[in-house]
Amino acid sequence: MPPCWLRDDRYVQAALSMPHDLSGRREAGEIVQRLLAAGLSRYEFDPLGALARREAERTRRASSEVSKAEERDTADVEPVTTPGPSA
Repeated sequence: MPPCWLRDDRYVQAALSMPHDLSGRREAGEIVQRLLAAGLSRYEFDPLGALARREAERTRRASSEVSKAEERDTADVEPVTTPGPSA
């Protein structure tokens, strides 16, 4: 069942209360929940692809923020100099 067939929250809740079976209603309800939680529409043309793209975007953004934080941390550290051998 396509997730877009679950037109509102009543349909989603009904689908989520169903057992996993061949109709795919419960899976559709779970996908709608994931779409809405990710800030996407239940009417996405490719719902699983949209979720994958959103997750990749979130991961890319998180790794970029970590890289920026690491750059800030290393920029604040003064280089350590060790005295060389005395001649």
